[in-house]
Amino acid sequence: MESQTIGIAPRILMPRATFVEATSQYDIVYGEENWQAIYALAQLLDVSKQSVMIRLEECGLL
Repeated sequence: MESQTIGIAPRILMPRATFVEATSQYDIVYGEENWQAIYALAQLLDVSKQSVMIRLEECGLL
């Protein structure tokens, strides 16, 4: 049950449309160092950096 909550929490906290809109403000480039943008998004959305990275990968942005 815990593994299910780990996978769904980023989707609840960061809905796809809202997340993609928020990331459009940052220059996130596939395969590049995006730590500053990831940190800023984590602060903006009040989530962990790991959750932001997972959601970026799920949305095909990282």
